[in-house]
Amino acid sequence: AVFGLRSLFFILREAMTRFTYLEPAVSIVLGFIGVKIVVDYFNIIQVPVMLSLGIVLSILTLGVVLSLKELDSIADTMESQPETASIGQASNSE
Repeated sequence: AVFGLRSLFFILREAMTRFTYLEPAVSIVLGFIGVKIVVDYFNIIQVPVMLSLGIVLSILTLGVVLSLKELDSIADTMESQPETASIGQASNSE
């Protein structure tokens, strides 16, 4: 089980660097879980488990989708810019 957690850590570390909005999404999820624990402990309201799961999955999905959109827009921006290396080589050959 420990080896599985270790490999999961490396996968998540790679995902955090690739998906820029995943870290804030995880922070929001942890905040939500903390508030849920306090609310449940003091019996203020009962939050159904399926609702909690839905909220957590929605937040994480939103973080991944926003990150993928940003990666796509960065890729589009890089494709639309002219290549400066070929321009520099053309001016050096003259």
